[in-house]
This record gives sequence, C-alpha cells and structure tokens, in this order.
Amino acid sequence: MNYISFIILDLNNALIELTGVLAGFPLAFNNSLLIAMKALITCIPTALSMSASEYLFTKSEIDITVKLLFKDSIYK
Repeated sequence: MNYISFIILDLNNALIELTGVLAGFPLAFNNSLLIAMKALITCIPTALSMSASEYLFTKSEIDITVKLLFKDSIYK
C-alpha cells in the first residue's frame, strides 16, 4: 500500500508515452510489425527510466532520514 501512488504515477507516464508512440509511428510507417517492435523498444527504456527515478527518489529519502536521525542523536 505504501507504493501505490508511485505505481499510479509510473503507469500514467508510461501510458502517455506509449500512446504518443502508437499515435505517431503508424503515420510514419506502414508495417505493423515494425510499429509493434518500435513500441516495445520504447517501453523498455520507459520502464528502466521509471524504476531508476524511483530508486533515486527512495535512496535520497532514506539518506535525508538518516542524516536527520544522526543530527537528532547528536543534539540529544
């Protein structure tokens, strides 16, 4: 339940990107296999980008929490 907002955000971003790809490629190419292959090639970097950004966000959030806990322990 903690990650549901991230999942919704990532699905929304991926849906928008994939919709743009599927709307643009049929205008440029006539081969449906080529369009499907390009859509798949677009989905993989999108998924990697989303997971990398989520990892960095979570890592920075943990680093901030650790720094705050360290400062609190010094001040007490």
